[in-house]
Amino acid sequence: MPAMGVTDADPSIAPLSLVTTDELGFLKVAQTGGSAIGSLQCVRRWGRADKSRGIRSLVIKPASDTGPELAAVGRSNGDIDSLSCQHGTVHGSISAQPCDRADRDAGAAVAGLSLWSTEGGLRLMSCTEGGQARLYEGTWMQSSPEAPEASGTEPSSCEWKQAAAWQAAKVPVCCMAADGGTGVMAVGCKGSELSIWNIKTQQKAYQAKGAKPNKLGLMDMPWNSAVAFTPGAGGRLLFVGTGYHKLRLYDVAQARPLLNVEFGEGRLTSLAPCPDGEMCWAADSTGRIQVLDARTKKPQSSLMGHGGAVRSISLHPSRPLLASVGLDRHLCIHDIRTRECLAKLYLKQILTAVEFWDTPRPLVPQHSKPVPNDLPEARAELPSSQAKSQRT
Repeated sequence: MPAMGVTDADPSIAPLSLVTTDELGFLKVAQTGGSAIGSLQCVRRWGRADKSRGIRSLVIKPASDTGPELAAVGRSNGDIDSLSCQHGTVHGSISAQPCDRADRDAGAAVAGLSLWSTEGGLRLMSCTEGGQARLYEGTWMQSSPEAPEASGTEPSSCEWKQAAAWQAAKVPVCCMAADGGTGVMAVGCKGSELSIWNIKTQQKAYQAKGAKPNKLGLMDMPWNSAVAFTPGAGGRLLFVGTGYHKLRLYDVAQARPLLNVEFGEGRLTSLAPCPDGEMCWAADSTGRIQVLDARTKKPQSSLMGHGGAVRSISLHPSRPLLASVGLDRHLCIHDIRTRECLAKLYLKQILTAVEFWDTPRPLVPQHSKPVPNDLPEARAELPSSQAKSQRT
């Protein structure tokens, strides 16, 4: 497929790498073949097809002085794996914990993950759909964890130990976000309003209220489907998306939302606040991706490219790019300044999450035949009955 929106490669721009996950349990790495963003292809695929261990959550910690890069994935059966995006080696696994009655009723699937570094090692925060919140402490088994990466050998292993566990919700959990710097965790549910917990004390630090009733005295039932802390706000400000296509901005200093803006026509599925905290990108179940300007309180123009619900979006940390994946099985990259779709890659499975990854070196494609990046080409590989259903 020809490059979309890219005519000449700029040698001053480094190649892009992205990590995606899907409902069958695969973790895939997509990378540009050079500085041209349109030359996107799948270069790595880790895992095996098992829908019972489909990946629901993804978080990536970049390489630092405390250790190499690390990706953590939360699965449908409650398992959590930490692995290397470059080598595919599993550093450590956390088996699903015994569930209480509330967790069994709602399911043990991991609704959200958060991973950050500390002076003593790593911290991993998880929350299941049943409301079980768990904090894990990780330590590298080697004294020099970055040495194996530098020598090209297999990365070192990481040992995880549970440090705390508590029941954060009694109704199904839809989303979770944590701020490691301030030690707080936000939980969004269907059936109760947003709550924020102190990770150290396992006590509730904030309980939000919904928006005020309208002129007829009606108000939406609680359904928080996406949540994200505002960067640089110290855990004080956070955006919340609802199942009733509303985007809210909360300040923990007051219970009611500062903003309550109608956003599209579908359930909000993923949020990505900008680093300045004044704008927030949001995706919904109709395939719409828009940005809200908190200063004007109005959504701006949409990003086009998806043919179904968008499951996850991610902003590049330093470049004006936004990546998105959805039910149409495509990975899209947009320029948030021009709203132009720069690349679109077909990845075969139903995708669940995407994150940008700062790889230390370009990766050689794992397969001799690259993954097709155009829908008609992908249909040719399907049986005739499936290809016909895709066309209809």
